[in-house]
Amino acid sequence: KTHLAQAAAHNAVNRPQTRRLVYRTEVRLQSEITSSPIDNREAMMAEVCSVPWLVLDDLGEAAKTAQWGSTLDRLVDSRWLDRSCRTLITTNLMSDRMSLRMASRLRDAGRCRRVVIDAPDYRIHQGRPEGS
Repeated sequence: KTHLAQAAAHNAVNRPQTRRLVYRTEVRLQSEITSSPIDNREAMMAEVCSVPWLVLDDLGEAAKTAQWGSTLDRLVDSRWLDRSCRTLITTNLMSDRMSLRMASRLRDAGRCRRVVIDAPDYRIHQGRPEGS
């Protein structure tokens, strides 16, 4: 999933019409937002909510807190409402493990395309243990 997400991001930034793209794992995004000074958090959220292309890799891997769940719901909802924003999300989560609001947004066939990848883990396939 990550390699495909990175390839899609690379392809997007090489197109003349792509103005800006943000690529983050959920864990990194959570860390950047929650560790920033409070007065910077809104500016960071505004950027991530409005950037023309967002690649959010490994949704479901960040620490689960009520505050982060609310932040993530706000992010996905904001991008879902703004049709000019494009979002690519990778996840191992099934929709029954997501918030109802997020799952409903991601199941909207009129706005989202779901691609199921049935392939072995690249890290294991390459003989490297997971996480290395």
